[in-house]
Amino acid sequence: MKVCRKLRPTHTKTHWAGLLIQTDGKNRSKDEFIEAHIYDSFNASAVESASFAPKKTWTREDKTDIMLIKDLLSRIH
Repeated sequence: MKVCRKLRPTHTKTHWAGLLIQTDGKNRSKDEFIEAHIYDSFNASAVESASFAPKKTWTREDKTDIMLIKDLLSRIH
């Protein structure tokens, strides 16, 4: 399911980050996400920045992934 009906030009970066993927982790058919089509090569250098909307449901693994992503981006930029 796509979230285009929830997007507004006045939303903040934090709001957009929260919309990128919405899942309860139980049923993928109910997941909502923003779909991107990427052409040609894509690697860490292709990412200018990353924002994460805080969630109370983040697991320890989620927090570790976010820490690693932020560290990687800080080394590139």
